[in-house]
Amino acid sequence: MNKALGEMELSLKDINLVLITDFEPYNLEVLRRIYLLNPNVIVLGRGSIGRILKVSGLSSLKFRAVEEIPLLKIKTPTGFSIRVIPINNSPYVKSCMFFLEEKNILFSGKFLGNFNTEDEKVWSIFHRIFFPCKESLGNNIKLIKDLPQEYSVFPYYGIPYSTESGKLSILKEIHESSEYEYVNDHEIVLTILNRILIMLGEEEKENLISSLGSMVEFEEGVPVDIYTSPHILYEQLIEKLAESVKSKDKFFKAIEELSKYPFYIPIWEV
Repeated sequence: MNKALGEMELSLKDINLVLITDFEPYNLEVLRRIYLLNPNVIVLGRGSIGRILKVSGLSSLKFRAVEEIPLLKIKTPTGFSIRVIPINNSPYVKSCMFFLEEKNILFSGKFLGNFNTEDEKVWSIFHRIFFPCKESLGNNIKLIKDLPQEYSVFPYYGIPYSTESGKLSILKEIHESSEYEYVNDHEIVLTILNRILIMLGEEEKENLISSLGSMVEFEEGVPVDIYTSPHILYEQLIEKLAESVKSKDKFFKAIEELSKYPFYIPIWEV
C-alpha cells in the first residue's frame, strides 16, 4: 500500500475514506496505522465489521455500516460517484461491492472472482465451487442488474475482466441450473477429501495430509474424522491443494472433482 501511495505522491495520512468489501484480519493493523496518522478517517463496511472494530480496540474510529444508509452513494473530493451495493457471500457472511460510476468499474470483493485465467472452463469451475448458495446468489444477481450493460469487474481474487466477455452469463446459467445449497456435513467432506487424495501422487498426498493434520484424523492415509467445521475444512483444502500440488493441470482436475459435489464454499481465508 505504501508503495502504491508513494507513486501518487501520497501517504497513509492522506487517506480520508476506507471502503471495506470483505473483512480480513490484517485490516485491523492497517486501520490502526491510518487512524494514528489521520484520526478523522471514515470507514465504511457491513455492520459486522463495526462490531469487530469495537472489540479490537478501534471503537473510536468513525465507522458507518452501509446497511444503515439505504441506496448509499459517495461523492469523492475528485468528483467521482461511488455506489455501495451490500451483498451476501453466504447466509452468514455479509460483504459489499462498490461501483465507480464515472469509470464503470465494479469492485466486487470476493464475489465474482476467478482463478487468474481467461479459460472459461476453469472460470466456471471456480464459480461452481466459490459462489454463494442459490438463495444468496440469486439475490446478488438482482442487485447487479441495475448496473450498466458493460463494465469492468475488479475482484478481490483473480484478474480484472469485462462484462463484455460473457462471463456474467455463465454466472446466470450456474444460478438457473444449480440445485446446490449450503452443506454442513462431516461425511460429505470426508468423502470429498478421500477422493482428492486418491487422485494425487505419493509426495503430493503426503504434503496434503501433513498440512491438514491438525484438522483431520487419518488412519493409514485415509481421512476418518475432522476436528473443525466442514466449511472451514473446505477452505483449507483449496488453499493447501494449491500448495501441495505442483502441476497446474492436476490442481484444476482436483478442483473439477470438487465441483461434482452439491456444496459451496464461503471463501473467507482462501
